[in-house]
Amino acid sequence: MSGGAPTHAIWHIRDREGKKAYWTEIGVGFTNRDGSIALKLNLVPLDGGMIVVKPIEPRDWRDRDRDD
Repeated sequence: MSGGAPTHAIWHIRDREGKKAYWTEIGVGFTNRDGSIALKLNLVPLDGGMIVVKPIEPRDWRDRDRDD
């Protein structure tokens, strides 16, 4: 890994009955010179939820749509 800034965010998505899915950031990804992505996880979900890897957008991706 190059030590540069992360290029991807890693999310765990947990469905909630009758509500919007709950997204939890669980790590980041770094694009390598060969185009592969190295993942750095803070945790590994065991509940069978989905893991999504998304490119980090130029805007602050932590400010995505909220209910407040």
